[in-house]
Amino acid sequence: MGILCTMNFDIKRLLYVQDWTMSDTYEGCTKLPEFLLAYYSVALSRLRKLDVMNDPVVSKRIQMEFLRSFDILMDDQLKAVTTKTKDDSKLKDFRFITTLSNISALKQIVLPKVVQIFNDQFGTSLSAPKLKVYASFDNYEKIIYGEYLKGYRSTLKTIVCKGVRSTNWAQMDSQASRKDAIAVSDFILKAINFVNTIKSKLLGLKSNNRYVIRIELDLDDYIIKKLIDYLKEIRQFNSGGLNQICVDLTFLCRIFGIMKRSSMKDDTHVAKLESVCKRFMDKRGGDTKVIEQSVKSSIRENRAQVECFSQL
Repeated sequence: MGILCTMNFDIKRLLYVQDWTMSDTYEGCTKLPEFLLAYYSVALSRLRKLDVMNDPVVSKRIQMEFLRSFDILMDDQLKAVTTKTKDDSKLKDFRFITTLSNISALKQIVLPKVVQIFNDQFGTSLSAPKLKVYASFDNYEKIIYGEYLKGYRSTLKTIVCKGVRSTNWAQMDSQASRKDAIAVSDFILKAINFVNTIKSKLLGLKSNNRYVIRIELDLDDYIIKKLIDYLKEIRQFNSGGLNQICVDLTFLCRIFGIMKRSSMKDDTHVAKLESVCKRFMDKRGGDTKVIEQSVKSSIRENRAQVECFSQL
């Protein structure tokens, strides 16, 4: 059974020798998926040449070790991406996003092909979608994805938290809105620009577009969630503060509404934002003209940021 030990040893060594060169075959991936497809093809072919298939115990062991090799692979992918980013934090986005793309390609393309090769070589009838290893792939992807977003979510939380808590909503100029348009709060624009920066960085890395969209939308939802959470802390606000809240919320409803129409977004958080906005607008009452004009003015003055943010 030495070849099985060698196969799993080789899989573990990828942690230290993995080639991070980008693939020409799979979008946003390194050369890992195509390497593994070629490797398993050769390894399984060599294993089949051994006269062991008449022994049911050995056959069962081969199948078990074959499937276990994927768990080893995923465990080491998690270690690889976390250790590599600690060594060089500048490569964080590249390491994480390519690892996620690799896992996606492995799960959707490579694993079914390798399982079919195993079936052809050993006369088995393993059904790829029913294998437990698929759940393992999903679990590791969830862990890596969550680890990647953790730092960005923390930054957005800080931006929104400081923005809401540092604003004196009870002593804002209530006369300004009668003469001038009310500018959207700086912390709202700062949060939007932060997401724009991440998106631009990922697009610059030629990342898998599906993950770029997913990351952007998840961060957008997080902005909404944190804003709603921290707005609940406001106990007092004068008419000027209420106007500012209405402008900020209406501004976000407008730009998120553009994304909502793309039909690519889970509308749960957007619906909550619209509901909260309506409650504040109802509390304000009266003519909404100043709010509408202020929002239009803010969108116009920040057109580049808004367009970048709204485009999926």
